[in-house]
Amino acid sequence: MALTFHHHQLPNGLDIVAEINPDSYSFSAGLFVKTGARDEAPKLNGVSHFLEHMMFKGSTQYTWEDVNRIFDEMGARYNAFTTQEMTAYYINVLPEFTERAIEHLSHLLRPAIRQADFDTEKKVILEEIAMYLDDPGHRLYEKLMAEHFANHPLSMSVLGEAKSIERLERDEMASYFVQRYGPGNMVLSVTGQLDFDEIVRLAEKYYGSWSRVDAQRDQPPPMYRPQRTDLVDAKLNRQYTMGMTPGPSAQDERRFAARVLSDVVGDSDGSRFYWALVDPAIAEDADFSFYPHDACGSFYIALTCDPTRASKA
Repeated sequence: MALTFHHHQLPNGLDIVAEINPDSYSFSAGLFVKTGARDEAPKLNGVSHFLEHMMFKGSTQYTWEDVNRIFDEMGARYNAFTTQEMTAYYINVLPEFTERAIEHLSHLLRPAIRQADFDTEKKVILEEIAMYLDDPGHRLYEKLMAEHFANHPLSMSVLGEAKSIERLERDEMASYFVQRYGPGNMVLSVTGQLDFDEIVRLAEKYYGSWSRVDAQRDQPPPMYRPQRTDLVDAKLNRQYTMGMTPGPSAQDERRFAARVLSDVVGDSDGSRFYWALVDPAIAEDADFSFYPHDACGSFYIALTCDPTRASKA
């Protein structure tokens, strides 16, 4: 049977979107929050990602052990991630666990943010930052974003810097949560074998009491500065090359053509880059991607190779 698509908005602003597939043997749900590194004040850099971690530390009703136990009792696959522009929480279960999955996500996104948990998780975040600093590709990408977007909010690091995390206070995180995690700044997305009217009923039951908060996002035009930056690390035996240039925004109709172009040129398998660079062993990895950001966009290019092959690549 054909896929069908539906949309409904609760009075508090929560958008519900669904892709119904009657032939599916599973149900997936995700809460996508329109908040990320670009929405942070510089002194709070990293708070979005840190807050994502805190969601799994329990609510006023559940401990962190309860959170994990309930996921496991459903046999769920679940996770979360943070980007420059959003934070997402998702779950995959069998259709018979539809209501329990939607309910559990509602508890997950109303965290207690206990001081003891905050202090413990801060150490985890600092270790994660240190781990990524050992990754040359990550270091170069962070530098690329900072240089390409200059003083634009998209230049902010998702993880944040050690100094911003170290001085972050629990109350600052709680305030950020109240400002950014209102239902009007979220989308509940569901797909699989489901009844959309039932999904709306469940959303009203578990999310309808959430107070509406109208979060704002600054959208200044990027001030691009064409330039080249070299990072030297004598310990490495590979050369990493990255570049970025402006592209269509998430609101631009040309974004669809840009996505096709990026797949043809730089997809990981079968693309022009793959056959020209990876297959003949000129480069170990070669990527050309399109990132449609809110109100702006970018094309991204990256390759990894032996330094002796860099000029040929």
